[in-house]
Amino acid sequence: VLTSQGKTLSDFGNMENLVIQGNFREGNIFIPGPDLVLEEVTGNFRAEQGILKGTNISAKLEDAYGQEGIITIGLKGEDAPLHVETEITAVAEQIPPLLKRLVRNEKFLNEINRVTNVKGTVAGRLLLGGRLNAMNAEVDINKIDVSAFYKDTPFPLLITDGGIHYDRENISTMNLGGTFGNSTFSELSARISLEKDARIEVQSGKFMVYLKEIYPWLSSFEKVSGNLADVKNVSGIVTVSALNLKGPLAMPESWFIEATGGVKDILVDTALFPEPVVVSEGHFKVVDKELFVTDSMVKTGDCSLGVSGSISHNMAELDKADIEFNGEIGEDSLQWI
Repeated sequence: VLTSQGKTLSDFGNMENLVIQGNFREGNIFIPGPDLVLEEVTGNFRAEQGILKGTNISAKLEDAYGQEGIITIGLKGEDAPLHVETEITAVAEQIPPLLKRLVRNEKFLNEINRVTNVKGTVAGRLLLGGRLNAMNAEVDINKIDVSAFYKDTPFPLLITDGGIHYDRENISTMNLGGTFGNSTFSELSARISLEKDARIEVQSGKFMVYLKEIYPWLSSFEKVSGNLADVKNVSGIVTVSALNLKGPLAMPESWFIEATGGVKDILVDTALFPEPVVVSEGHFKVVDKELFVTDSMVKTGDCSLGVSGSISHNMAELDKADIEFNGEIGEDSLQWI
């Protein structure tokens, strides 16, 4: 439907006075700025005073599908208003290249560039706002089944539960769950600020870590490899039942960490002892720079001890240890000591 109004004949042809309304049927919409082409568009539209508004919009963006969307696009000028809001379902492989076109935050894009071999599907809500030449993106993912490699990780990170939120200031996770090799994580809620002095905060999380898989990867990092030079192999399971963490993202040594957990069937093959050290079970608690150990059963050779105590550290080295031993030390161990 095309209508117009005015006092003169020229007024009737003025775009500001024209009102066009109708329906999209398998049409295309080009959004300049991010250079997005919405294909197979269906829905209702109304254009007046140089602004196109669409409601109940369904569309395809490469391998992503949007529905129940609303669109507002200015038709004149690079600084014309823009608002797009839609429920979206996407093939996960399309998410990194799509974010690179929508997001201008360099820190976030640097992290995206480290993510490879993305597979799976996601669903949620996409919001684009601002102006054509100064657009802001906001993404809420509430259904996720994705696997991906990050940088030099030996296994893909598989995420099957929870949600992810992105805006120009933060990226947050809500009750995220999944696997990393045979290790698992659940109820992971965290936030990373994307400002100049980026910070990380983990409000909750549970983990079960298989050290036989994880240790070779961790020991390859330059910052920790020197401290682990005498440790040949580590195996067993570490569980974390509660976690709270916060601090500057680029300075892990200054993070405040509070965690509770336990260990089971730990075996450490190290040059510091003549035989491997076995920790059959134990419990720990971390509060900032102090580690508390309780009810730990340790065995090496003919030495079998119950161990409890506390260790103070500054992430790089040991400051102080107050440890209590209770058990038996055999003849061979006494000779070695």
